[in-house]
Amino acid sequence: MVSIAEDGGRQEGTRQGGNLRFWLILDFKHYEKGEAEAWERLKAFEFPHSYVIHSGNGLHVYWFFDRVIEPSHKVEAILRA
Repeated sequence: MVSIAEDGGRQEGTRQGGNLRFWLILDFKHYEKGEAEAWERLKAFEFPHSYVIHSGNGLHVYWFFDRVIEPSHKVEAILRA
């Protein structure tokens, strides 16, 4: 599943082999304060991330879960704030 956030950040999620994953890409160019704002928004998430890849132009953020996490409008609100 792929959805495009209003600010241009891409969110994706999948389930494979019983593992639940969620990831998103925060492109610095879509944030007024660039990288600093991307990190601020990431820290506001309810669940701590499993790992982050700094691509040079953005953050590729991944979460791994062992159970289903109900969708949250909070994630969308954080990205669009």
